[in-house]
Amino acid sequence: MLLPASKQWQQLGILRAQDNSLTSISDELMVQFPVLYELILTGNKITVLPDFTPLASSLKDLDVSQNNISEINEHLSSLVNLETLDLSNNYIDTFPTSIIESLPKLNRLSLSGNKMKSFGLL
Repeated sequence: MLLPASKQWQQLGILRAQDNSLTSISDELMVQFPVLYELILTGNKITVLPDFTPLASSLKDLDVSQNNISEINEHLSSLVNLETLDLSNNYIDTFPTSIIESLPKLNRLSLSGNKMKSFGLL
């Protein structure tokens, strides 16, 4: 999913791209949305999460449920203002608690419908 660079994107607060056939989200895309606070990517075919670091101070709600994600990367740790994280119905088998510890405002985490074997330190 590549969008042309535009100043209009810099004011976008909500991006909903659910129920498409997206297989990936480029790291470069995150830079285009510096004030994005809600990102809904449910119902796609995403296998790897992008680097969310450019959204560290703005993103509050992230929904990547119903995708093909099997691993959680440490980029999630940068989202210090994240309140809601929905990773349900993917293929995740391990979730490191270090990520939760780095998200002080997280008040809702959904991991249902995964292949969880371990919830803890990696």
